[in-house]
Amino acid sequence: MSRTASLFSKAAAVAVALLWLPACSLIPWIGDDGAENTGVRKIGIIPFAYEDASTSRPCDLCPREVEMQRTSRQSAMLTTAFFFEELTHYPRFDAVEIRQFDRLIDHSMADAVELFRVMDDVDVVLTGAVLDLREREGNPNKPTHAAGATLYAALLEVDGGDVLWQGTFDEDQKDAGLFRATYRELVRGDNQEWLTAAEFAHRGARELVRRMVKEID
Repeated sequence: MSRTASLFSKAAAVAVALLWLPACSLIPWIGDDGAENTGVRKIGIIPFAYEDASTSRPCDLCPREVEMQRTSRQSAMLTTAFFFEELTHYPRFDAVEIRQFDRLIDHSMADAVELFRVMDDVDVVLTGAVLDLREREGNPNKPTHAAGATLYAALLEVDGGDVLWQGTFDEDQKDAGLFRATYRELVRGDNQEWLTAAEFAHRGARELVRRMVKEID
């Protein structure tokens, strides 16, 4: 088993736990003008698409064709959990808990949308695909290759399937550079922290949700 597969296998339980966190409550939020806004959208999160050595979950709701490198079911579970966790920080969205995650990930995305429609009366759904995960290699403190992730996400209207937003995160961790590395070592007393592929996928989910919220505002 590869290092990446092992990492995500260990993290699968964490993914399920995150998906059972309490969702954002339907509370008013205060806009930049100080006015109260109750325009909260109920959002369902569909397990992300993936491809591994033996099976795959196609991104049959993705607005555009995506090409997925080999990852794993566990990586898709964890990445979906990361997006759920990040959405709970934004009161404009009421993120619906995924109560039957294992059943959802084994069915088509279209079936998942229908389940959300019937059971939870959601307004929009967020879905996407784990396109690639690149594990760091070598010494964890000075790797020969840094970790990276490529994720795709899209926000769709439940009624009609209109695409409200879509975005891609495709980055590898960069060296902090001599100046910043020296600052960390002399002032903070530490060195650059080199992330794992799982940690970098979390960063990707955070960035995509931040972008989505800003662009649909």
